[in-house]
Amino acid sequence: MSLANKPTSTRSNPHAKLTHALVTDFVNRCLNREERLVITLYYSEGLTEEEISAILDLPSTRAYEIREDVVSRLRTQLDPSNAKPILVA
Repeated sequence: MSLANKPTSTRSNPHAKLTHALVTDFVNRCLNREERLVITLYYSEGLTEEEISAILDLPSTRAYEIREDVVSRLRTQLDPSNAKPILVA
């Protein structure tokens, strides 16, 4: 989804912009091809896990497992208690 297609509240909300940037960075840097495909098909295309499994030729529960693992890792990444302190010189 491009920024132009986002709801106005996301475009004008600095916190939402930052969260979107962090999620995009996480998806691009931390996920393998299969994980990116599952996340994109599920959240951007609105497909069910059964449909994704059929497209990617995965066992029916595998798309669910992949999505749950990615969401868990993303939550950990975005959790403020996991933030590294910024050192100012």
